[in-house]
Amino acid sequence: MRSGWRGGSRRWVRASGNRGLFWAACRLAEAGLPPADTLDALAPAAERAGLPLREVVVTIRSAYRTISTALARQPEHGVGHGETPRRSARVERQVLS
Repeated sequence: MRSGWRGGSRRWVRASGNRGLFWAACRLAEAGLPPADTLDALAPAAERAGLPLREVVVTIRSAYRTISTALARQPEHGVGHGETPRRSARVERQVLS
């Protein structure tokens, strides 16, 4: 499944530049991929799209910070031990905007 995310994410990055990189990095962060693996997966496509490596690193870091902040703001009531909290529609809109 992760390889499918990576392939689609790479295509989106090449087509959309920095905005696409941020979106793709957010999706991979939500899927639980470590930041270093996200960098390995997306950096080549981002560089081919003309983004400098420094911008790629900063954008991926920003995506992970955004996702971790959004997940930390979720209410934890109603979630049992060992269950993963679900993202709310509000979090979805914040990430995609």
